Amino acid sequence: MHTYMPVFIRVRELPALIVGGGEVALRKAEMLAGAGAEIHIIAPEIHAALAALPGVHCEARLVADEDITNAYRLVILATDQPAVQERMSRICRRLGILCNRCDLPEDGDFVTGSVVKRGPILAAVTASGVPAMARLVRERFEKTIEPALVELAGLLEEVRPRLKERRCSPDRRADFFRRWACEEAVDEIRHVQYGMAATLVLIVLALNLAAILIRARVAKRLKG
Repeated sequence: MHTYMPVFIRVRELPALIVGGGEVALRKAEMLAGAGAEIHIIAPEIHAALAALPGVHCEARLVADEDITNAYRLVILATDQPAVQERMSRICRRLGILCNRCDLPEDGDFVTGSVVKRGPILAAVTASGVPAMARLVRERFEKTIEPALVELAGLLEEVRPRLKERRCSPDRRADFFRRWACEEAVDEIRHVQYGMAATLVLIVLALNLAAILIRARVAKRLKG
């Protein structure tokens, strides 16, 4: 039986603590920093690359029980000391802080899985505690994400706030994206010269945006 629910957490400006300063801590910190988290790292020895990450504060010392407080929304335990991991994990559980235990993921509250990041496309895979299987699935999935798909995702990401600015209804926005997040749009990008795709698709998107706005205004006048 699966005991995890897939979920993506908005971590921008979210305070997170990483206990540990090695390669594992670096990988976790890079993910958090890339999403805009505020990261505090405590470890006796800290990888040089950690201090260079944006939004990271490092303290080169042993972690203490008092370091785990409700000031943090997430805690990642990435030391090579099982006793420290266990003690910190118990404190997190008592305080109700979400904890990722890197040595024994099943003893934590969440896992990050095997991650795919291509432009605005973000996916994570887990396979019930078998990292090798998660990597295999991720590698197969990566092969399906061609450049044209990433470019279309980026264009739609760019258009999304424009639709909101025009105060299009949620239903109209959903209809717009249903019509453009499709194989036909990917095919159009795939077959135009690279660099021209953005201009071409934005023109078409703009025309369709105008059509949506016109229909909305006509409907409003008819109701009035």
